Amino acid sequence: MNLFSHESVGGWRLPIQLWEIHPMLVHFPMTFLLTAVLLDLLLWWRDRPILAWSVRWLLLAGVVTGLIASLAGVIAFLTIPAHTEEAHLLMYWHMGIQTLALLLFAVVTWVRWREHLNAFTFAPRATGWIAALLLATGAGVGGY
Repeated sequence: MNLFSHESVGGWRLPIQLWEIHPMLVHFPMTFLLTAVLLDLLLWWRDRPILAWSVRWLLLAGVVTGLIASLAGVIAFLTIPAHTEEAHLLMYWHMGIQTLALLLFAVVTWVRWREHLNAFTFAPRATGWIAALLLATGAGVGGY
């Protein structure tokens, strides 16, 4: 018995299919990571140490929830109903771009946790910008 299918179980229809979990989860890492990048820009401009602390935690939350959403994405890829060849190709692009973005954000997170709160350097900041662009691009491809 699959608890996450629309199959009838004892006359009841269950609410979701496995592939539907991924679209429910992706908003969390995107929000955490993009907010971290925006707060990091504000930190660079205003130099408020409390923002550095927030950036660190948002990056960590984004990477952790990104890993969970990635796992749900693999499950979605394996269980999604029939789709076109074009959609299948777009899924590969989506997975590749999002994997690269998540890896870059993981590096930024690791560096940010090792840096002193008042000494954030430019290289991780620029890497975060690139990762944010990739994240937005990959989301657009996946949400097609």
